[in-house]
Amino acid sequence: MDIIGRLATIQESFQAVENEKEQMQQTLAAFWKHLPPIDHALGLEDRKRAFFQEQEDLIMGDVIRGRQGD
Repeated sequence: MDIIGRLATIQESFQAVENEKEQMQQTLAAFWKHLPPIDHALGLEDRKRAFFQEQEDLIMGDVIRGRQGD
């Protein structure tokens, strides 16, 4: 997969994780006045950080390769 395609996929994946997290929070909010930390939400945060890191790595790798090509 090319870098541009993967970056688009990462953005879509990030948005899907954000949507899932928001839906979970809304569901739980109906039962708890203050949401306690939950393991699944923490796992979603880990996935989100991993997507951000991969996105940054891809962008920086492309920038470095672009500079080397100059």
